Amino acid sequence: MITLACGSLWTIANRGSLAADVHEAIGVDQAALSLQCRMIGSTRSGYCRGELSQVQAEGIAARLELTASTVDLQDAASVPPLAYEGEVGCLEEDVLPGVNGLPVWWVDGRPPGLALASGAQFEYLFVVLDPVSGVGCIQVSYSYG
Repeated sequence: MITLACGSLWTIANRGSLAADVHEAIGVDQAALSLQCRMIGSTRSGYCRGELSQVQAEGIAARLELTASTVDLQDAASVPPLAYEGEVGCLEEDVLPGVNGLPVWWVDGRPPGLALASGAQFEYLFVVLDPVSGVGCIQVSYSYG
């Protein structure tokens, strides 16, 4: 019970800065793309969902030089953060129904393009898009130090 409460407080305390940091990283103004963000439990990772077009997703992918793939929950190579984070955030069926088989663009390994003006940096970023519903999900993990 305490862990659940702490996780909820962590999300509440960090979702505003998470949203700002994700918008900064993807190079899209908050007014141009409305995202609802949550931290994943008490981890350094979080995700943001919102309406996202194929053009927007591909624009983000091009700007950040993301690798294109298809989500395969049985193959961690399809979305490398899957190997060490598991099926959390954007990769959860409750967060993005039908996620298995959807297009995904990703980068990991703390690339320079994910450095933030605050001095923080993301370890990874990936974008999953449901082109039928127009719902996208962007997941990130803050790096240590």
